[in-house]
Amino acid sequence: MFSDLRYSLRKLARTPGFSITAVAVLAIGIAANTSIFSVVNAVLLRPLPYREADKLVYLFETSPRSGNRTNVVNGGNFTEWQSRNRSFEAVGAVAASPVNLTGQGEPEQIKAAYITKEVLPILGVSPMLGRNFSNDEVQPNGPSAIIIGHGLWQRRYGGDPTVIGRRVQVNGKETTVVGVAPAGFAYPASADAWSPMTPRRAWRGRSLTVIARLKPFVEPDSAQSDMDAVMAQLRNEHPEFNAKWGVNVVPMKDYETKDVRLALLILLGAVGFVLLIACANVANLMLIRATGRTREIAVRASVGAGRWHLARQLLTESLALSVISGVIGLALSIWLTDVLLALTPETLAMNKFRNIGLDLRVLLFSLGMSVFTGLLFGLAPAVRASRVDLYEALKGTRAPSGGLRRNRYRAALVVAEVALS
Repeated sequence: MFSDLRYSLRKLARTPGFSITAVAVLAIGIAANTSIFSVVNAVLLRPLPYREADKLVYLFETSPRSGNRTNVVNGGNFTEWQSRNRSFEAVGAVAASPVNLTGQGEPEQIKAAYITKEVLPILGVSPMLGRNFSNDEVQPNGPSAIIIGHGLWQRRYGGDPTVIGRRVQVNGKETTVVGVAPAGFAYPASADAWSPMTPRRAWRGRSLTVIARLKPFVEPDSAQSDMDAVMAQLRNEHPEFNAKWGVNVVPMKDYETKDVRLALLILLGAVGFVLLIACANVANLMLIRATGRTREIAVRASVGAGRWHLARQLLTESLALSVISGVIGLALSIWLTDVLLALTPETLAMNKFRNIGLDLRVLLFSLGMSVFTGLLFGLAPAVRASRVDLYEALKGTRAPSGGLRRNRYRAALVVAEVALS
């Protein structure tokens, strides 16, 4: 096999035009597949960056008028859900709202969110400096407090650890910095700071996003049944606010990826077709190249090389081409992934995932694609070329039937390319 590999690399080096063309075509196909798969891997396959993320769910209200099953929640229902449910370790609420930050440095409007004190423990997140909100700070007329994000801490305060306890102005109100969030944490997406939400039984209006953590061994379906019963009680007790309103339990991962799941899977299928087209292109090139090597193959067969050895040699050349293409395609995919993310609107869920890029799964995928493409475009030409007619080949003539069969192969590949396109 090592001898075959050395011979294959020498043959490829002697035909740079063919080798560069084949490598370029395959590298583009592998790069496109790897870059899309790296996004699919980060967005759809990896768990969310929270503790036991599969236990996290959203609780929505279902609208009787519009049929919307992911409606924001009434404040009164939220407080009742907290006390009446039997399925969740904790239930918290979030309401995003920009705020004006003044004090040290220039005035700045930042993306912020009001959260109940349960939210950070639900997500399994603790401030890297300072603490979570205290019981006093979440009471009406309690002390004002704020937790700032790691990026804001670095940008505005230079990473100063003495920022804890500092007084700043938030919307003109003196507020104490009580914590700094860990690097990479931004919930909801792109939030720079968090203020405590005071529990309230505000029955009018719906504005809260509610998250919860399932108890051990509780599945979303059983939690849905539990919350349906709770909501039925609330419809009876408060028909003026809850008539016909329902509740919907949605796993957090499903909700966060709902806007891009189908698009990503379609893209993955599309670039898979691109790779198949590339393989058909290179297979056609290999068939043409094998035609020019008929005499060489015949000579090798005449001195004792069997069909398996000949096919193995040609297949080794294909695998060498595909592995070289895979390495180049992997490097190219890093750039393509950055381009893809730069072109993606910020509203799409894939921008909520910060660690899109290479990992072991993506590397294994790229390696598998390289080997697969080598076998896919190399197998048929290798088998076809190994079926050589020694008498005709050594005479330097070609049998008409062989030429017709060879043309049929190539015509079939062209038809396949057009169909895939």
